[in-house]
Amino acid sequence: FSPEPNVEVNGEPIAVTLPSRPKPVVDPRLESHGYVEQLIDMVRETPLHGQSAQDARLVLEVICAAYASAGLGGAEVSLPFQGDRSLTPLQYWKAG
Repeated sequence: FSPEPNVEVNGEPIAVTLPSRPKPVVDPRLESHGYVEQLIDMVRETPLHGQSAQDARLVLEVICAAYASAGLGGAEVSLPFQGDRSLTPLQYWKAG
């Protein structure tokens, strides 16, 4: 079960038309929850919302470094983060 996207104005439903896609989506929830549009926007050369995949990568480096630092009792961790890319931030923290 999943919620259906809808828009209301003063309690009255308004029809929502989702953008068409060149290829069919395997699971319609991916489309209705906006995941496909988010991914398309993320890989655009000039994203609509001003953030690129490279920006996301930099944020992930900061997050991983912060968790690694927490696992090391607050020790300084340099950026760009040089840790194992196969670990999650939580694993860095617990590995301490």
